[in-house]
Amino acid sequence: MLGDLVAGRVKSYQITFVEGWTLERCLEALAASPGLIKTLNGIDDPGLIAFHQPGINSAEGLFDANTFRYVRGDTDLDLLQRAQKQLAEKLADYWNHRSQDLPLNSAYEALILASIVEKETGIAEERSRIAGVFYNRLKSGMRLQSDPTTIYGLGDRYTGRLTREQLREETPYNTYRIEGLPPTPIALVSDSALTAVLNPEIHGYFYFVSNSNGGHVFSRTLEEHNAAVAIYRAGLIDSAPQTDAINGDISER
Repeated sequence: MLGDLVAGRVKSYQITFVEGWTLERCLEALAASPGLIKTLNGIDDPGLIAFHQPGINSAEGLFDANTFRYVRGDTDLDLLQRAQKQLAEKLADYWNHRSQDLPLNSAYEALILASIVEKETGIAEERSRIAGVFYNRLKSGMRLQSDPTTIYGLGDRYTGRLTREQLREETPYNTYRIEGLPPTPIALVSDSALTAVLNPEIHGYFYFVSNSNGGHVFSRTLEEHNAAVAIYRAGLIDSAPQTDAINGDISER
């Protein structure tokens, strides 16, 4: 079969799992892929239990964001198993080369934090700094207060804008309410997010808010941060706010 594939006698297909995708989005892509035998039916399918491990009771975020080739007759589960194996090997290597004194207990916790960093910014160069913010907050006993985790916890109830009521809602993923990390990753991660989390920038920032370039303004104190938020809301930082409470501008901070 491999020889036929190389020689072009067997038609091959490909599918790409994109960084930032949820498990649900990956399953939708698999379901729409031609030539693939479909065995899974949504995120509650018992077949996904195969990816559970001791202390890990969800398949969310366990797959490599990459492009995978397959041939007719392969199954959706086959592809997920390949993607899971590839990420596991990559994550182990990153974990073995991590910076010292990170407030993490396992590679899985690193994956969780990397998924948060992945969703916080699309600018790869910012990720190490954002990871540093979260580490500063964890070490200081502060809550992460990350919008992407809270949005993930709301599921279909998120309509494009977080409200103050939603930010105060008790869910396992509402990092405005819980201490530490959420229980699982919230998305597939990129290599740059893993690199950022396991080799973060060392600095004194505890807050960040969006700017007009799709990036962020970083602050060391709540006073500085609230001033940056005021500029943001006044429109001097020209970006439409996504939430009522933007990365720290609430009383719990």
